[in-house]
Amino acid sequence: MHRLGWAFLLVLAMTTEAPHFALADEPPAQPTELSSTEVPAETVGEGVESRGLPQLKPGLKLPSSSLAPLPPGTFNRFPLRAASVFDTQFNVNADGPNPINSYLATYLTTLVYPEFLDQMSGSSLVQNETYAKSLHTNPASFYSEFKKHTAYLFTNPTYAWIYSDQGGYNPEAMVISTSKAVFVVFRGTDRVGAEKTKAGYDYAEWVSSNFYAIHDTPDLPTLAGQVHKGFWDSLKASPKVIRQGQSGPAFGQCLQNSRNENSFRECLVSEIKAAAGTTKKVFIMGHSLGAAHAQIFAGYLAGHVTSQLQPDHIKPQGVYGIAAPHPGNDAFRDKLNTLVGKQRLQRFEFINDPVTMLPPYLLGPYQYGRGGTRIYYDDIQTVQVGVPERVPGIGEPLWTNLAAGFLTGGLLGAGGAVGSDFCFHYPQWYLSAAWSAVPGQARAQLPVPLPLPRTGGQDPKVYGACFNPLTVLRGERSEAGRAADTVEAIAEAIEQVAYNAGQLFANVVGNPVADGTYYLRLLEGRKYLDIKDCRGDNGCNVQLYDRGDSGADNRFYVKKEVGGYSLRNTKGSSLDFLEVDGNELLDNYGQVQMWEANLPFGGHNANQLWHFYAVPNRPGLFVIRSVANGKVMAGKAACAKQNGCKVFTRSATNNSPYQVWILQRAN
Repeated sequence: MHRLGWAFLLVLAMTTEAPHFALADEPPAQPTELSSTEVPAETVGEGVESRGLPQLKPGLKLPSSSLAPLPPGTFNRFPLRAASVFDTQFNVNADGPNPINSYLATYLTTLVYPEFLDQMSGSSLVQNETYAKSLHTNPASFYSEFKKHTAYLFTNPTYAWIYSDQGGYNPEAMVISTSKAVFVVFRGTDRVGAEKTKAGYDYAEWVSSNFYAIHDTPDLPTLAGQVHKGFWDSLKASPKVIRQGQSGPAFGQCLQNSRNENSFRECLVSEIKAAAGTTKKVFIMGHSLGAAHAQIFAGYLAGHVTSQLQPDHIKPQGVYGIAAPHPGNDAFRDKLNTLVGKQRLQRFEFINDPVTMLPPYLLGPYQYGRGGTRIYYDDIQTVQVGVPERVPGIGEPLWTNLAAGFLTGGLLGAGGAVGSDFCFHYPQWYLSAAWSAVPGQARAQLPVPLPLPRTGGQDPKVYGACFNPLTVLRGERSEAGRAADTVEAIAEAIEQVAYNAGQLFANVVGNPVADGTYYLRLLEGRKYLDIKDCRGDNGCNVQLYDRGDSGADNRFYVKKEVGGYSLRNTKGSSLDFLEVDGNELLDNYGQVQMWEANLPFGGHNANQLWHFYAVPNRPGLFVIRSVANGKVMAGKAACAKQNGCKVFTRSATNNSPYQVWILQRAN
């Protein structure tokens, strides 16, 4: 009976595709290209010339100096973006909110999910279910993949994956140790790989941990109050450990602990102590259920005593609860604030994310409270630090929306009123909002965020819970923010090109284009996409220009990748790819530039991936959209007919020739 209070929300989660995904038992069919919209390689250029466009003569631009080719297998001339960022940019002495620390903590808590590790390493917007399921069901594979894609962020890190597969309890945390700090990254609610049935695999952790919302008394004498029993019992489950062996990941044993207890929490404490957590700074982070575990475990660690009641004196330096639910009652919250510190414990909320309002402040006889410092994101560009808590009940959109929806449409109306808000629970919203809070000059040293949530596209979608376009629009900008934004008024009716941007993007993966070398010409002004005379430098800007004598500066090799298309310059070392400047990723008029592959082993973050959308009834004409921010590549209206004109990304508008590109084969 104690779980019935959340039964409605469980049904809602099952029917609205909540942000952690149910995977099929059988291997899914792989996404296929849409042949009905495919532009054959031999006709891409023909459609342009058949429209009677003039052949441009070579311009007067001098060719850039050549770069010496590098050996095969070389991916980067320079250190990878964000290399050792946790050693150089993460402030281990911060004892309160810090925008860089918040962003990097959110980045790790996002990648600790198999679905989003897959997204970062390749799939972007369409879920590779086979890969994600392999990481859920094979912890050693997850250990290897997570380490592969994050080790470059640290200097000589060591990893340990602590987890449990005891029934529906599935707590999981990666312990990353460096010379300066220990980072504990909890995973939130996900699939339970050890479960044999599909229902158990998909929902066991929801039922056993999340919805077991009665109170329990903490069995550590230094704690006080009442704690959420499902969260607490989950941390007491029997543990397993994976560490790095001589030839790969190896299953090991928990280290000896001072309380003689075989539990996940004690295994985690002993791992932190073995990593010199008594002298290093310790940072704990998590999203959703992971944020609940992070809060409770932070209190457990700070108040930890041996079986002889001797304290360990490990006070976490920082705790980051992304989309954090309520961990316990007011007495437990107060003790948590005392043991950890109200400023060191930070809770992040994005608009109306329902999970940040659960369990209710009052659930029958059980009362819940919130600890630490509240950091509220009103959209991806608006951050408010230390704001007051919502007024219980009447001040919480989850319950007011439920009531309004029920009054107008019964149970279906209530589900519809709240279901779309589950879109706000994706950590990518929090990641982009945290990115906006980072000072512009510091962003160049950080990894770029994963793509923003959006609607539509092929199944299986990464963002399945974002089915309402208005919800996505609200996440990108509040009404107040939109009203405050200045809009550049430009005349865009010179070239009669008709298209509706919203309809064009209904197929989120865009139209297939054959791999090959192309010229890209802006429709308005007919200038070519070109690289400035700084080719070979990371951050070299692109511009509009005539075709130069060298020709190579204007040529780009378009290649289909897993999550979109990469555009590589064909001159010199051939290591440079077209990207949106990560520092300006979420801004209108964000610079488009060249940069080396920005993931390990020649991989690409989403800001180096693009989608092509064919303009209806205009062969060879495309709108080119960034996978990372959903904005389109455009030329500046004021100078589109001039050499040296700026190229940037901005929000799409209908019928704009400044956002339409002509693809010509460069044979």
